[in-house]
Amino acid sequence: MPSLKRAKTVTRRAKPSKKAPPPRAYHHGSLKEALLRAAEDILRQEGMAGLSLRETARRAGVSHAAPKNHFGDIKGLLSELAASGFRRLAESMAQAIAGAQDADATMDAIGRAYVAFARRAPGLFHLMYRSETLDFTRPALADAIAEVSGVLRNGIVNRNMAKGPAAT
Repeated sequence: MPSLKRAKTVTRRAKPSKKAPPPRAYHHGSLKEALLRAAEDILRQEGMAGLSLRETARRAGVSHAAPKNHFGDIKGLLSELAASGFRRLAESMAQAIAGAQDADATMDAIGRAYVAFARRAPGLFHLMYRSETLDFTRPALADAIAEVSGVLRNGIVNRNMAKGPAAT
């Protein structure tokens, strides 16, 4: 009886094309912004109760450690998210007053922009004014609050100057 020998299978790997880029480690790009977008989506859909570092990471498609590396803890994430909201509120107010004809119209425009922002992003707006959840020592938050305050302060000062010394 002839012996049956197993045939050796030779597998040759194709040589990689010199034009193909070398394999790289995963890189998200603007990870901090992606995490903030994911956190805002969670806030909008599930409220504060659904917002956590782990869920933020899952929604952004990154490791659960990524938010901690950028924000430290949940208070850091919430503070950066609130800072983003304050910056957007300041932009909305600045755009609203651009067409104001006088000091009273400027104050009206600021008020309308404030209310419109609150209605457009109620979860974010609520977070922005929840002092127990925010770290006001974070520079981004302090700067963003100062930006909103500056727009409002300028509107008040201009209105008072337009009204004369009795208004101050």
